[in-house]
Amino acid sequence: MSTSFPTLPPKGREKALSLLAVQPHPDDESIGMGGTLARYSAEGVRTTLVTATRGEVGEILDKDLDPKEAAPRLATIREAELRAAVKILGVNELVFIGYEDSGMAGLPRNRERGTFWQADEEEAIGRLIEVVRRVRPQVMVTQNEFGG
Repeated sequence: MSTSFPTLPPKGREKALSLLAVQPHPDDESIGMGGTLARYSAEGVRTTLVTATRGEVGEILDKDLDPKEAAPRLATIREAELRAAVKILGVNELVFIGYEDSGMAGLPRNRERGTFWQADEEEAIGRLIEVVRRVRPQVMVTQNEFGG
């Protein structure tokens, strides 16, 4: 079975095409939609990635890192990884909307003030709307409520 994807209009008839991806924390852009971002970036679509957090309470899976030593600087590590990933994927712009990582669903951290889980819904929507109004994407993509 063949799958076809929309492509850019012929040369000379281009319109400024833009795709906005919204993800909760670093690595979601690569795991869930890395292929989509890379493809459309390569085709000349302006791609913007919005990330809600810096992933400061994510799992430390790198065997070269000591979890106790790396934990206090995990936000810095994950942000650097994200910046490297978006460069590889060809993403034009990375936007952080400034929430603390809540961790995975069901963890006690989800209840802590200042985390993304506890964010005021109207405020979070407002932060995203600011980006949408500036970028004016033709397409927005994100993950479903189950994280996929």
